[in-house]
Amino acid sequence: MALSPSEWQILKELAERTAAEDPDYVQRLATFGSHEPCEAAVPARGRVLVPAVAAGALVVLGFVVTAVAVAGLEAAGGRRRASSGRFRR
Repeated sequence: MALSPSEWQILKELAERTAAEDPDYVQRLATFGSHEPCEAAVPARGRVLVPAVAAGALVVLGFVVTAVAVAGLEAAGGRRRASSGRFRR
């Protein structure tokens, strides 16, 4: 949705007032988004490697949790706790 001419005028006036009241803030806004620091900080190989390692760690964690749960059930004789019968039909 486009702005009307009166809305553009209001926006322009707000920008002028802000520039007059706080020039440092206007300077920070002017440089905001001018570069992507995360792109420069992480090499291309790292952008692929980090998510792959994280996904692998989650898969391994899932296997460990499953193994511990199965071992706990087997140690308890393979039986679950007796239910209270509240939800039986």
